Amino acid sequence: MGIEHSRGREFWNKPEAEILAIGEMFGVKLDKGVALITPNAARKLGVDPSVVELYASRNTGAAKLVQIDTTDARKAFGG
Repeated sequence: MGIEHSRGREFWNKPEAEILAIGEMFGVKLDKGVALITPNAARKLGVDPSVVELYASRNTGAAKLVQIDTTDARKAFGG
């Protein structure tokens, strides 16, 4: 058995003013009244994905146990 992490949620890693300025450059509104929209929603509105990647991060998701194939290791060590 081994541990694998799922993908965590993506979030903006720059100040809100910078994110709003990016939206203006692409002609889209990146806030929903009180808070910013998600990075994925920004992509869907037409913000270049490479730009979103520079201003967003993703945390590590939850850990889960997964089955590991040990066949190659056994062959390498004579098992």
